[in-house]
Amino acid sequence: MIIEILRVIIGTILVFFIPGFVWSYLLLEQEKESEDSSHTKFFNVVERIAVSIVLSLVLVPLTTFLLNLVIDVGPSILDSIMIISLPTAIGILLLVLKRKGFLEKILKKLKGKP
Repeated sequence: MIIEILRVIIGTILVFFIPGFVWSYLLLEQEKESEDSSHTKFFNVVERIAVSIVLSLVLVPLTTFLLNLVIDVGPSILDSIMIISLPTAIGILLLVLKRKGFLEKILKKLKGKP
């Protein structure tokens, strides 16, 4: 009984929150901590959670669709973990590249700017 409840809670967090949470740091700008009041910080947290849920609701089905085109994914636990971890890992990789400044250099080269 307790194990099933834990599986549902962990599965819900993994599917509906984690992939979008990583991507929200790529898409939303981070505000400076010194200028924000506690009221503004609260709404920043609520905004990030809402965007994370919406992004997860987009990323997970899109990844499922694309992986189903490339390989045959089924309803197994391993396939579900792969579907959830793929957009999360890509988001983490892009976030690391963004934090290191490599992403801006790559985008400038793609645009043709020196």
